Amino acid sequence: MAEFKKALKAGAVLRSASYIYTVIEPEQQDGFGITYLVSGVPINPPAAPRPRPGIVPLALPRQEQSSVKKFIVREHFMFHCSDRGDDDKELAIDEYSESTVDDFQKVFKDTMVRLKNAIKDADEFLQIVDDFEANGTYYYVTECLPGPSLKKYVEDKGKISVREARELLEPIFKAVRRFHTHRILHTGLSPEAIIISRRPDGTVRPVLTQLYSCKMFNAESDGELQLPPLSCPDHYAPREQYGELDKFLPQTNLYSLAAMLTFSLTGEEPPLAEDVDEEIIASMLPDDIPPTFRAAVVKAMSPDWHDRYESVTVFNSTLLSSLVSDDDRIRDERHNDPVNRRKRKWRAWIILAVVLALVIGVVSVLLSLNE
Repeated sequence: MAEFKKALKAGAVLRSASYIYTVIEPEQQDGFGITYLVSGVPINPPAAPRPRPGIVPLALPRQEQSSVKKFIVREHFMFHCSDRGDDDKELAIDEYSESTVDDFQKVFKDTMVRLKNAIKDADEFLQIVDDFEANGTYYYVTECLPGPSLKKYVEDKGKISVREARELLEPIFKAVRRFHTHRILHTGLSPEAIIISRRPDGTVRPVLTQLYSCKMFNAESDGELQLPPLSCPDHYAPREQYGELDKFLPQTNLYSLAAMLTFSLTGEEPPLAEDVDEEIIASMLPDDIPPTFRAAVVKAMSPDWHDRYESVTVFNSTLLSSLVSDDDRIRDERHNDPVNRRKRKWRAWIILAVVLALVIGVVSVLLSLNE
């Protein structure tokens, strides 16, 4: 089990204006924060409707419906600049780091505003449901979804087909494209950042998580950014992501999307970015995928970002057009298959025979009526 130094202990209570949260366990920690699984109870749950005057409610068996739900909480905690106070909750910061922590905490709060605006009403993202200040720092809360990660899904099932991979990753392409319209790069794209959940009607809902692993750029200048990259997932982050990444490059996320496609289609992680070249990726991909689909994935994973597609839209359109072309190829092959040609000839002869029999029958009836 991973050790989470300086994290809030199990049972620690956090309070916002809407909920009381109790820490179940920490789940992830990096240099800028800690993520927790928590249970939450609304402070003002909806009141039960009052019976109308003169109507005595039936004495039905009591059914306890718990209002406790599970959530994910992200705490802003700069690991190398912060500690816990005597209560194991309040932030303790030395005087030399105080201004730095304050500055980054403000950035963290501003980031939440942009994130909420970017993902509002888009169910391909893990939704933010609450945010608040406590313990001298800032927290935000997201829904907690059941379902395996894409990594576990593929590991359990084995490599999946092109069409299933497209079905699962199409919403993630859409999510990344939406981020890009807000000049946001997701620096944590990997199969572990995708949850394969389901909607109430049973349909599959692939969801992009780890929203804290984002790098935001101001519209005025490519060089002016808000937060440094928070993660570089091995096998899924391109070479430039390990550097300063000081300008907005959608091509960075294209590489990660193509790498996730490669993992889904092969069941194997791509090589590390430093070892990737076009021949390696082309040789990894299955032989039965459409050639243009293969070429699109290889291009999107080019070691040099200049050689990749310019946007998620172009990359996605190329993938989809390759599948449409492949559908046409499959239909043509089936149509021209000798067995199918023979079947079509037999059907034609049978139809002709039925028509002739009907014509002869009608003629016979008419002749008998004229006699």
